Amino acid sequence: MRTFVPLFFLLLSMQADAQQPVSLPVTDLVIHVGDSPNDVVLHWSRPQYADSFRIYAGDSLDFSIGTTTLIGITADTHFTHASGAIAGDKLFYTVTVISTMVLVPAGPYEMGATYQSSSQPVHTVNVPAFQIDVYEVTNAQYKAFCDSTGRAYPPDPGFSGMPDYFTDPVYGNYPVVKVDWSDAHGFATWAGKRLPTEAEWERAAKGNADNRQWPWGDTWIAANANIYDNSADGYPCTAPVGTYPAGVSPVGCHNMAGNVWEWCEDDWHESYIGAPSDGSAWIDDPRGILRAARGGSWGNFFCASPRCASRGRFDPASRSGNIGFRCCKTPYSIR
Repeated sequence: MRTFVPLFFLLLSMQADAQQPVSLPVTDLVIHVGDSPNDVVLHWSRPQYADSFRIYAGDSLDFSIGTTTLIGITADTHFTHASGAIAGDKLFYTVTVISTMVLVPAGPYEMGATYQSSSQPVHTVNVPAFQIDVYEVTNAQYKAFCDSTGRAYPPDPGFSGMPDYFTDPVYGNYPVVKVDWSDAHGFATWAGKRLPTEAEWERAAKGNADNRQWPWGDTWIAANANIYDNSADGYPCTAPVGTYPAGVSPVGCHNMAGNVWEWCEDDWHESYIGAPSDGSAWIDDPRGILRAARGGSWGNFFCASPRCASRGRFDPASRSGNIGFRCCKTPYSIR
């Protein structure tokens, strides 16, 4: 949606990997002259999924968005543009959201599969729209959480040839491991996010088109995922997030097959009999003794675990070298 105000124009839109930009309404927009009469100050509201913003400026309504019109990047919801003499000028501005999440639209899909008893019965789930991280949470991201909150660093996993896995910046873009369910939950809360439900995770892995076995389709392709393969891909354990782009899911999520298991919000149940059909987490009262995880890992040497519908169960206190996580958010309201 485009909003025009005297002298200035601002379009707020979401841009994310593998997604078409989604136009959002501009809310609480304030544009005024700054301390200097040649300064333009822009203010806007923050969508929940926003990490930071790119600001562009041009002298016509249809100016091109690109490197030549980019005037700044900020994590704030305000920006001052020292624009030069503006008397009588018309300046046009576009602010785009930089996000490490993708929007998964609301809709039904077939959850489950027949190849694993705990994934049965196959059933239709209507999942509300949600955002989910494109990548698994990395060492660098989790370290920022620990440094900010005082939470203890995860223990070193002891990967061969990868000393100081968590603290060495060389591995900053690798998925964090040795985090239990509470650690993952704590990070998600700190980041203003949450853990995905099993239904959300599987929807992000499958997309909406079919009940596919793997994120890329129904044919197993070892080169699309980080699984146990005697280090044939050059990675004896974890791999940097996004390393296998051909294995991306239909909605744009990477590493949903292999690399690390990913914690979910749900308690573990032996089947889907009695499972909710609205995409919500299946939580017992009191909470169960096990938690669900998805995706398989680098330690799984057969093709079953990395399948979209395959499920894993772990003690929530488990800190393993093959368990990590990614986060979700409830989306900003789109009207």
